[in-house]
Amino acid sequence: MIYVDSREDEKIFRFFVKMLEGSTIGFEKKMLEVGDVIDENKSLCIERKTIPDFINSFTSHHLQNQLINMRQNYKKNFLCIIGDFKSLYFQPHFEKFTVSQKIGMFASLSARFPEVNIVQLPNDSQYVLFIKKLLEKLEDDKVVEYKVEKFVPKDEDIITAIVCQVPGIGYAHAKEITKKYESLPALQYSLDSGEFELDGIGKKRLEALRKYLCER
Repeated sequence: MIYVDSREDEKIFRFFVKMLEGSTIGFEKKMLEVGDVIDENKSLCIERKTIPDFINSFTSHHLQNQLINMRQNYKKNFLCIIGDFKSLYFQPHFEKFTVSQKIGMFASLSARFPEVNIVQLPNDSQYVLFIKKLLEKLEDDKVVEYKVEKFVPKDEDIITAIVCQVPGIGYAHAKEITKKYESLPALQYSLDSGEFELDGIGKKRLEALRKYLCER
């Protein structure tokens, strides 16, 4: 069961009714002290802000106080910002709002409230859909495990990488050289002795190989 703040716009409740129809997720209206949507069982709290409200509440520090209350009371916290920042250009009070200011606000909240996930959504319909999907993902109890494997390059990979640094030698030629000469000393000996031979490697490339690998 989730609770939606009773002071929310009526259209929000209509979206919840539509989105949760046929779902096992139920919701009730309730005046909330913290957040706009909560699920006590999942320790989940969601705060919804339109873009003008987001800017005004950030500037007045009301938003920061709300986020402090959220993280003190819940483990999973989301700040959902609804709308498109481009729409501000048509609002006289925000026509001078800049991209730099927007990024600064996001950076400030991310640095000071790492426990709060910031999500921007284009409209309230997708906001409610996001909440539904979020609740479904929290319900499945899946644990994501990552297997970290240390990459240990083979000698041939190292030689290929070195040969690729020679001007005029591409990856394909470097692989062919590595296949024929399996070690760097063997390649250097063939270049020094004049025994090096490979299709596609003319005088100019041969000189570049000798200069880069033997004269350094």
